[in-house]
Amino acid sequence: MRECGKTLAARRVDLGLSREEAYKNFRVPLTFICSIEDGYVEGLPPPIYARGFIKTYCEALGLSAHATLDAYDDQLNRPLGPFARLRIARRANRPAWFDDAVMWTAIAGVVVLCWISYSLVVRPGVSRADTSVQAESVELPVNDPFAAP
Repeated sequence: MRECGKTLAARRVDLGLSREEAYKNFRVPLTFICSIEDGYVEGLPPPIYARGFIKTYCEALGLSAHATLDAYDDQLNRPLGPFARLRIARRANRPAWFDDAVMWTAIAGVVVLCWISYSLVVRPGVSRADTSVQAESVELPVNDPFAAP
């Protein structure tokens, strides 16, 4: 991928474009242009989007995208590092419902925590009797201006 990135960078320079100008002209995000030219696959978005950006960038520079896309695919299919294998193995031992259960437990915990903090911090010492409303009838004297004296 680095060799293809160097080819793309050389072609861009031959056209007299900076990375910023390429970003403005080709509508490929600047960070992705830098990642493509540097061969840094980890800086690209998910593969479906990255392939589209690579194809757009290559075609905008007047180059065929096949070699660059093949190099990108080869880079994606490289063996995983030891920590990635460990994460995959850890997830494989979990039941399918585990992630959903953790999420809903966290949501319920946040709701309970908000309720407790509201009742202890915002309204401390307020009893139900203090908040009840009691209405009474009030008789007001009415002065009728049209009444006979």
